[in-house]
Amino acid sequence: MTLMSESAVPGLSSLRRIELETLYRVGEILSRSLDFRQTSLEVLRALDELAGMSRSMVTVLDPESGDLVVNAVSVENDTEHASVRYQSGEGLLGLILEEKCTIALARTGDDPRFLNRLGIYDRRLPFIAAPISLGGNLRGVLAVQPNTPDDGLLEERTRFVEMVANLIGQSVR
Repeated sequence: MTLMSESAVPGLSSLRRIELETLYRVGEILSRSLDFRQTSLEVLRALDELAGMSRSMVTVLDPESGDLVVNAVSVENDTEHASVRYQSGEGLLGLILEEKCTIALARTGDDPRFLNRLGIYDRRLPFIAAPISLGGNLRGVLAVQPNTPDDGLLEERTRFVEMVANLIGQSVR
């Protein structure tokens, strides 16, 4: 991954400032609560309000089944999504479960593996999903969707989402 010169890419300086503010806020949220579901919801709210990622979710690994289970969603009534699961190899999240790698799409609708089981994602917008790991072991996935079409900064946004996922992973401890 190459680091971009802030002067060479329009909007990069502003994006990095927003990301730094958001990381600070996420760190505050994760440091003050032990209720993982509530904390996840607050992190998703910060991603929405500060970083412009209003369609997001956190899944956690069910140790018994090995499935990813939706833990928190950034929509008003997220209780109806509690039964949504992803098995290994099933859709993009199942791919992350299998390969433990980040996925970034410039347009969600361009990948036929995107399932949109929650029905919250816009197929015309980017999608970023990063593994939440602890000690090298997958514990879940953070999936987000920026509110605007790809502006050439998808790589930067992906790196930011990976940072947030790493912070969440540390809080799982």
